[in-house]
Amino acid sequence: MRKFTVTKAPFLNHWNSTHKMKSHFLLSLCPLIFYYLYQNGIAPYLAKTISFSKMLFPFFLLIISIFSCYVGEGLFRYVIYHQKGYELKQTLKKSDCIFSGILLILILPIQTPIFLLVIACFTAVIIKMITGGRINPTYVGFLFIVVFYSLTMKSTEGLDLDIQNKIFPVFSSLKSLGNYETLIAPYGNLLSFFWGILSSKVGTTCVFLCILSFLYLILTHVIKWKIPIFYIGTVFFVTFLIGKSQHFGIWYPIFQILCGGIFFGAIFMASDPISSPVTSIGQILYAISLGLATVFFRYLTPYSGGVLPSVLLMNFLVPFFDRIGSSSKIAIKKIGIPLITLFTMAIMMISYITAIY
Repeated sequence: MRKFTVTKAPFLNHWNSTHKMKSHFLLSLCPLIFYYLYQNGIAPYLAKTISFSKMLFPFFLLIISIFSCYVGEGLFRYVIYHQKGYELKQTLKKSDCIFSGILLILILPIQTPIFLLVIACFTAVIIKMITGGRINPTYVGFLFIVVFYSLTMKSTEGLDLDIQNKIFPVFSSLKSLGNYETLIAPYGNLLSFFWGILSSKVGTTCVFLCILSFLYLILTHVIKWKIPIFYIGTVFFVTFLIGKSQHFGIWYPIFQILCGGIFFGAIFMASDPISSPVTSIGQILYAISLGLATVFFRYLTPYSGGVLPSVLLMNFLVPFFDRIGSSSKIAIKKIGIPLITLFTMAIMMISYITAIY
């Protein structure tokens, strides 16, 4: 009699195991980690603006972030699942907490208080354990810092109240319909955004490194290309039409996709295999919806970046997108209504934004 074994997802081909995918993902983050350490430690030290001990501070923050994520998951498993000893040790060995720790430190400014970083790490791993990773834990941890800080503190020496403007100095400009001189010239030119040569002190602003990581992840079959391409493409297309209404050149949509963390969010957050759709059609609808939501949050809400709330919102709709993707394999016409709906929403949003600005 044949015996069947039931295991948990993901189900992968033998040549690309979960362990290999994790290794590839970690390697793809290495350039951004070095960029983060260079921006916050090595460069200021070479410029003789900080001491040697302060140069090592970003590295210590990275270690604290990773360690806190492991401790948070260990405590959760000990209290909730009653795991301990050898069983807990083996479970943590297979954990992907290292990614939550790295991604969280990359999107936070160097001035983030250590106690907030530790609490954010605990929050991220707890959400990951409760939801099974279906809701992006890194962005949840980041959201905790934003909400906690804005509700409990009015001023501090280390962290500005408007934390998103601290992280990306051009956030306040993303919802503006100014001109090239007011939006880009203060930072140099568009290449400044591409290379990440800004006053930001996080590891997500170098678009060049994000693209290199994206190519590596595609070649190693860790993520699918559809989500980043359609997500970034949607933001580009919609902002191009918005800029066209103001007689702006091609620089305006390029400016919109080069800043605000879109490349980093599209590649490392929105494309997470656990929290994103698995069907091809579902991925495309998910990515287009992400793009429209990002533009909506940028122009029509106080949150200027738009990537974080968009990803978290669409995480809840992943089953819906996959349901459409599965149905479309049987009846291709079923994809027509969602596409028409998204197109109509895009036109209405563009018309409204151009009218109020």
